[in-house]
Order: sequence, then structure tokens, then C-alpha cells
Amino acid sequence: MARKLYEKIVNGFVRQGATMHENVNDVYRAFPGNRMIVRRDHPQRIEETLLRGEELPISLDAKVGAAYPNAVAWSSYDGLRGLENAFTEGFGHVAGLVAVVGFQPNDQMRVRDVEDLSGGLTGVDRSLIRCVAGMVSPDDLRFLVLRLPADRFPIEQMTSTEYEAFEEWNEQPRKGEPMYIFRGLTFERYENPAMAAAAK
Repeated sequence: MARKLYEKIVNGFVRQGATMHENVNDVYRAFPGNRMIVRRDHPQRIEETLLRGEELPISLDAKVGAAYPNAVAWSSYDGLRGLENAFTEGFGHVAGLVAVVGFQPNDQMRVRDVEDLSGGLTGVDRSLIRCVAGMVSPDDLRFLVLRLPADRFPIEQMTSTEYEAFEEWNEQPRKGEPMYIFRGLTFERYENPAMAAAAK
């Protein structure tokens, strides 16, 4: 299930003109200085909306209301700062397949700071956390990062370094530390920094 959905998302976006990156650092470097919203979302929702040219809805948790942190504001100048939060602020996975989406907020989207939240954020850099609600259009999409457990990732698509690490991981006694493979997608119309700035 996870592998099938992973391949459907990657192959589908590549057919639409996206560029696939084996090194996700190349994804983050593709948008120098362009601050965007980054969050984890359910891979199935991405396949059912953005991949099909439809809007992706983001709503706040009705139980906690407007104070619910569900995204981070991020720029490549932040480096890895904040990206760790992006893998936790949001929800959902399919058999270990996790998706983190980066997008430019549009005029109809509500984006709120949550620096003054008092609970549930121990050890988290609050300055980048946001509460977001609205609709993400396919035109807002900047990048997508997919994380899949190595034992569910297509072996034929691993790099030689990944395969060697996977073989070594397979030979070691399990210690509760999973191995993950990351892949990134950027969307051609926004890879040029000037175009990204103009799209703000």
C-alpha cells in the first residue's frame, strides 16, 4: 500500500512536470529566501487533491480551535531549523509513508503565529510554528518531500549508498531504530528564484 501510493504520487507529479530529487537538500536549496508554509499532511489527501489538480483543504482542529499548531513558516535561510517541526505539525501516514508539503500561502488563507501558546510545545522552536486554515491550490505548491521506511522502498530505486546502508541495517539486530528513505519533488514553474519571488 505505502509503496504503491508513493510511486503513484511521484510518477504522477513527474508526468506533470515536477522534478524528482534523490537528495532532499536540493529541494530546500531550490527556493533561496522564499518563505513559505510547510506542514505534514496525509499522503492519500495529496493524491486525491493536488495530484489531480484540485485544492487541498487545511482546517483547524475543532476541539482546540484557532490555537492548534499545524504548520511551520520556513525559508531556506532557516536551514534545518523548523523542518523537524514540519514532520510533526500535521497528521497522517500510510503504512509509514509520510508527506511534507511546502506551499506559498494565498490571500484566502488564514495564517496565525502561536508564539504565545503555553502548553504542548516543550522543546519546540515556537517562533516558526503557525496555525493555518484555508485551501492550498496546486499553483501554490512549491515542493513535496516523501519519507518511506527503507524496507518498503523500491530497492531498484535506491542509490548505491542507500542500498549499502539498507543491507547493513538488515544485517543488524533490530533496535527499534527504523531506516528511512527520503525523496523530494519540486515544481518547475517555481524553481527559479526570481519566479518564486514574483509568486509571493
